[in-house]
Amino acid sequence: MTINNTSNVNPYVNIQNQQSNNQENSVSFSGLSFDEISEIMPTKEKYPDFLKFKEEMLKIDMDSEYTAYLMSSSFSNDESLNSAMYETLKDKSFGEQLVFITEIESNMADEYNNMNIVASFVMPSYGEESLHSQNTLTQEEKKTIDIDSFISKMIETFTEDFDKSKNEQYQSIINGYSTLQKNYQKIIDEKNALLENLTKNNKENPLLNIE
Repeated sequence: MTINNTSNVNPYVNIQNQQSNNQENSVSFSGLSFDEISEIMPTKEKYPDFLKFKEEMLKIDMDSEYTAYLMSSSFSNDESLNSAMYETLKDKSFGEQLVFITEIESNMADEYNNMNIVASFVMPSYGEESLHSQNTLTQEEKKTIDIDSFISKMIETFTEDFDKSKNEQYQSIINGYSTLQKNYQKIIDEKNALLENLTKNNKENPLLNIE
C-alpha cells in the first residue's frame, strides 16, 4: 500500500464556493450550540419561497461554526452523534473539517462492511484491490453503528499505526477521534441526567395518597 497526501474529493468542498453576506443584519453562529443553531437555521420548511430562503441563507456569516453545522446536521440519524460532530468540527479550519469528516465517513463505511480499518489517505499499491469500501453509508446505516465502540476502536487502531510509522497524519486523526469521544460522552451524560431528573419529577408523591 502507498500513502497519498491528497484527500479524496468531497461534496462538502462546494460549501467553500458559497459567498457570505456582510450586511448589517448578518447572522453569526459564533458561540451557539448545535441545538441553538438548529432553532434559527433557515430551512425550506420555514421559507417555502425559494428567493426568501436564499435571502435568509445569504445573511449567515460563513464562519467555522456555519460550515461545521452544515457538515454535521445531516451526518446521521443520531442527533447525539451529529451534535458531537458539530462540537468537534466547529473549532477547526474549513480544510481541517473536510479532512476529518472525510476520514470518519471512510472509516464508518469500512467498519460497516467488515473491512480492515485503514486511514483514508492510505492508497493501494498498483495492482492491489481497494483498501476502502466504495459506498458512503446512509444516515440510517450510520445509526446502526455502536458509536462508543467504534470511536474506541479507531483510536486504538490509529494509535498502533502511528507507533509503527510516526506519521503525524495518524496523530491528527487520533486527536480528532479523542475530541469526538469526549464531546459524544458529554452529550450522552447530559441527556441521561436530564432524563433522570424528568423521571424523578414525574414520580407520584406518596404523601398525596395519604387519606
